[in-house]
Formats: sequence, structure tokens, C-alpha cells
Amino acid sequence: MPKKRDTYRYELRKKRKLVYVGITNDPERREAEHRAEGNDFTSINVVRPPVTRESAERWEEQRLKTFLENQGRLPRYNKPSPDRRLSLGFSRQSNKLSRVT
Repeated sequence: MPKKRDTYRYELRKKRKLVYVGITNDPERREAEHRAEGNDFTSINVVRPPVTRESAERWEEQRLKTFLENQGRLPRYNKPSPDRRLSLGFSRQSNKLSRVT
């Protein structure tokens, strides 16, 4: 049986600046959550069509890696988990993220 395609990829922007990359199964709810958290953004760009969860996770990972390579940091509101830090090429040193070379 084919996998369910119910996961949306999205980006939050403040004018032209990318401030968050994420995935969700409910873009409207997630946008409301971001606003309730006080995240400052002017638009949400939902990448369509919905895809499988696995495909969305791969997209998110690649989008963050590309942003990191180009900007030298992650988008403003992306706070990676310890596992995500390692997969993005970071190591944890003294409460700061340090790029592994």
C-alpha cells in the first residue's frame, strides 16, 4: 500500500528573509502556533503538493543544510534538536553550536 501523502513543507518569511523552515500535517494550525509563540514573520509559503512524512523530512534537512552552507547559520527560529545538530554537521561545545570542519 502506498504511503500517505499528508505532510506539507513550509517556510516562514519576514519580508524577503527566511526565518523558519518546517513540516506539518496542518499548515493553518502550525501558522497559528508560530504566531502564538511570538515568532515575527510576514508570510508563510506552503510548498505543495503534500508529500510523505519521510520525503518532507528529507526536504527539511536539505533546506536547512543549504541555508547553513550559504548563510553560516540556521534560520532565526529553527532550533535543532541534539540529533538534528549532528546531522547538520554541528557539535555541541560550551552551550554554543560550533561548525564541525
